[in-house]
Amino acid sequence: MNTADFFICHANEDKEDFVRELAETLMKNGANVFYDEYSIKLGDSLTDSINKGIRTSKNAILVLSNYFFEKNWTQAELQAIFHKARSSDFKILIIYHNINNAVVTEKYPLLSDIKAIDSSVGLNKIIEELFKAIDKKASLAYLFTDLKGGQSSAAGTGFSLGLRFGFPFLGDKRVNKTLFEIGTPKVYNNRIRIHIEMNERLYFEVIDKKYRKLSLSISIKDWKLNEQHIVSANINKEDKIVFLMVDGVIEDEVIFPSLDIPDDFMESERAIFGCSLELENPCPFIVSMESIGRSMTKEQAKSFKDAIQNYCDSIEKIK
Repeated sequence: MNTADFFICHANEDKEDFVRELAETLMKNGANVFYDEYSIKLGDSLTDSINKGIRTSKNAILVLSNYFFEKNWTQAELQAIFHKARSSDFKILIIYHNINNAVVTEKYPLLSDIKAIDSSVGLNKIIEELFKAIDKKASLAYLFTDLKGGQSSAAGTGFSLGLRFGFPFLGDKRVNKTLFEIGTPKVYNNRIRIHIEMNERLYFEVIDKKYRKLSLSISIKDWKLNEQHIVSANINKEDKIVFLMVDGVIEDEVIFPSLDIPDDFMESERAIFGCSLELENPCPFIVSMESIGRSMTKEQAKSFKDAIQNYCDSIEKIK
């Protein structure tokens, strides 16, 4: 077993709504994580595996919840974690999940004295703080940079993004797959993220200045392998609307009265990060950037899609 950056101590009841996504997001950002669903194989001894996981990990993440304090198993893990922390530089990093410091003080006073972060601030902020706490840099693959030039016309109004997607195969359906993000290197907010879930939906997400997330999605379960589709996302700050279009048809739209998107998003230095690297379940995909620029109306977006399709069709005829 390789040395892990984080051992995640948690109650099983918190997997679905928080812990599994926490573990996957840490791995996608380059952390080596001991997490029972991925680190313990069929036939392994649970006790031996957990003991080895704590022994070979550099730090522990405790996801404290009401469920956490009800479980004998988490209490046993907690004692082993405290024992290691007393004899090494092993850090204990705490996340409150649907619980507050007053409850932690009542249940386990020793833990209430350790500075914690609340799960309500969102995964992006949590991941940033966890990496900062252990002096580790995220290692997303760097695919393309310098989207700065020629985009000043989009500042203040919003922007549009046109992408052509295709999937040779989608791999393991159990693991969600983040395809890539657009943002500023080493900054975890003000980002656009595109990912798929269970091979059934493609999500377009915007993370604003305050780490709040807006999410739109489209169904891809009927897409055929190697079939390519043009997906257009548009954010209009003046009308406060985001819409997602596939092959010229609006599939999803959301009004965002409280989303705080910076005026200089398109003018500041942007980079595209490839993040399809679940360590055991990679997701090959085909994507080409069709457009990035100022906000469009729905009619303009459809016309632009038609123009791109006509151009691609003419190229195919020449071939």
